[in-house]
Amino acid sequence: MQYTPIYEQKGQRITETYTVEGVTYEADIIIKNQGFALGMAGYDPVAVDISLMKDDKSAPYSFSVLFPKVRASDCDPQERFFTKDRSTPDSYRFTAKGEEILADAITRYHAELQLYETIGRKPERFVAGFDDSP
Repeated sequence: MQYTPIYEQKGQRITETYTVEGVTYEADIIIKNQGFALGMAGYDPVAVDISLMKDDKSAPYSFSVLFPKVRASDCDPQERFFTKDRSTPDSYRFTAKGEEILADAITRYHAELQLYETIGRKPERFVAGFDDSP
């Protein structure tokens, strides 16, 4: 038997703290790689995975955020959600507009969690879509 390690580029990890209705979440945010075709076409990343940990260190909650597809050359920097981080290859930073969408997505997820808690469950899969898809 031969064992070969497999390396997969997942993007960049970012941490932030959010407070929604008195509940504090530690967020672990991963900007997903947009893939070869979108990257070569000049598009910014379109997906982010978020893991939230509550104050009480209960099991983490995970969900995804879909951003609108934006080609960097087609709009002003203020209209973009991500900007290229020149300090390291293949890494991005959120713009103010991108940070607003993240905060809104976490607020949406918190509301969904509260709804599920009324029936004693946790959402299995949640996607906060801001990408104009149905």
